[in-house]
Amino acid sequence: NQVIATLARDGERWVVREAGDYPADLGKLRQNLQALADARRLEEKTAAPEFYGRLGVDDPAESGSRAIRLDFQGPTPVPAVILGDTGINGADAAYARRVGEATSWLVSGRYAPGKLRGDWLDRAVVDVPAAKVRKVTITQPDRAVLTITKETEAATDFAVAELPPGQALSYPGIA
Repeated sequence: NQVIATLARDGERWVVREAGDYPADLGKLRQNLQALADARRLEEKTAAPEFYGRLGVDDPAESGSRAIRLDFQGPTPVPAVILGDTGINGADAAYARRVGEATSWLVSGRYAPGKLRGDWLDRAVVDVPAAKVRKVTITQPDRAVLTITKETEAATDFAVAELPPGQALSYPGIA
């Protein structure tokens, strides 16, 4: 019964509001939205609230609930969905129920709903295009230093600086 993540558009990027507008994992967002957009009802399930817990489509506010509620805001109204158990019988399917409707359904789709805020965060620390890298220096805990460089942006192979005497690279592009 708490908001895990509010994914919002912030200019050209998606962010998680509850994480100080930290960038969202676009792959996870895209996978779940695409699965919902492509979802088809495969089989009608229960409309009896006492059986919702078996499918994981009970009210997420209830103690012990496994459900995730997905709410959407945008120019076109989209109904909120309670997503229950996923990967049913190893298939790309899940149990789902629209908020305000009694009937639950087995629906098609491969879902990966994050149950923790961190599940929705982009894990990439830095993304620098390789073509922009000219020099990398790595200092090991024992203070050993490895430096690789390339002469120009257009060069495809790095060279190892100060290769120890008597050592050679296994092949030219290994660095």
